Amino acid sequence: MTDNTNAKMLAMQKEHGPLLEVKDLAIDFTTDTGKPVHAVRDANFTVYPGQWVAIVGESGSGKSTSAMAVLGLLPGTGHVVNGSIKLDGEEIAGAKQSEFDKLRGTKMGLVPQDPMSNLNPVWRIGTQVKEALKANNMDVAHEKRSALAKALAGDEVEVKGNDDETFLGAKELPELMTEAKKALTEAGVSGEAFDKAVARFTNEWVPGSETRWRVADDLIKAGVADDQAWYLAKKYVTGSTMDDRIAGLLSEAGLPDAATRARQFPHEFSGGMRQRVGIARAYANQPDIMLMDEPFGHLDAQTRYMMEEELQRIWQKEKRTVIFVTNNIEEALFLADRIILLTNCPTHIKKEYVINMPHPRDYVDPEFLRLRQLITDNMDLTL
Repeated sequence: MTDNTNAKMLAMQKEHGPLLEVKDLAIDFTTDTGKPVHAVRDANFTVYPGQWVAIVGESGSGKSTSAMAVLGLLPGTGHVVNGSIKLDGEEIAGAKQSEFDKLRGTKMGLVPQDPMSNLNPVWRIGTQVKEALKANNMDVAHEKRSALAKALAGDEVEVKGNDDETFLGAKELPELMTEAKKALTEAGVSGEAFDKAVARFTNEWVPGSETRWRVADDLIKAGVADDQAWYLAKKYVTGSTMDDRIAGLLSEAGLPDAATRARQFPHEFSGGMRQRVGIARAYANQPDIMLMDEPFGHLDAQTRYMMEEELQRIWQKEKRTVIFVTNNIEEALFLADRIILLTNCPTHIKKEYVINMPHPRDYVDPEFLRLRQLITDNMDLTL
């Protein structure tokens, strides 16, 4: 992230204020004999737009419980007994389940630890992504970007309205690609520069994912005049179908040959691929804040590293707000802007770390290793 982009992000966060604000949160569970079990006490934290905040603690420390309270999804007899939870300035700690139902999917999204807990084994993948889109009446022809993403786009291109956020359709892609190559040639782009531009277009212009303003921006960056770039974008980027949008979401989540994958069933997917579907479903409604509850806990180490890099790529593009629950310090350091370290149950916040290292991060960078050791030592003291 450039210094200018970072400054814009900080200014936008200051102007907007916290997207999520948790104060003095206390959560209890009730035993069969009616006795309260104190799970969380005096939890205080804030999350600003565009931030990636990791909640870290040992198994059973209450990190998932704290996060699930935000979504209104406390399990069993769990209930909030004290404190405040404000989402974009609105108090939701005492909200009814019907009110939480409206918030989940539109304002908040969830990627659970076990992807199969969120997938129907007898439905095709595409049907399950479609269900997520239809449940919240999503416009599959237009993007709904976060306010932060719009603010950060200002240096690159002026997005004037909803029409500029129209998705590219599969039907129009071949002709757009042909005309884009002609425009490059007319602009005097040739040789290696031409090949690189075409390769970028081929990679980035995914139906149901790429939008009119991004197509125009790609053309301008490749050397096409502004007026010509916008002319082509407006002529050929006219909206996606439901199938386009489904394939676009799966592609954004890192699934190759997305149109084919949409016709398959969950049992045909590996654990990592299922989790990618979970991410696609959660992002389908483009919520303001995404909660990921140990999403890589069931994956092998290599797949876990790949998924971390995939998530970082998605975040760089979307700039959405993420709360990431994990017991893996390396994972938290690789992804997060801030790390909230919890004590054991009844949990409270022991320490908060601001991570100022630029992305992408290196696991063997001296500063990365120093912070990992620092947090590990502090975490051990809570055992």
